[in-house]
Amino acid sequence: MGKAALYDQDFLKWTQQQAEYLRKGCWADLDGENLLEELEALGRSEERELASYLQVLRMHMLKCQYQPERRTKSWNHTLSNC
Repeated sequence: MGKAALYDQDFLKWTQQQAEYLRKGCWADLDGENLLEELEALGRSEERELASYLQVLRMHMLKCQYQPERRTKSWNHTLSNC
């Protein structure tokens, strides 16, 4: 089975195979094209997640400052993670 075929058919198995190749230093066996694509996608996903969390944090901080009487468990949870 080719490098790209496994990527398309069984993503979990592909990731495990790529990790094993990296551990063993089998650079020629890596599916470089798909591996780069996944790393870039992971970075973009993490960036979006952080931006979203910071937006929620800002909103909860503002709400706590300007509407303290309406404070909720959700706000407390967000703020306790700081």
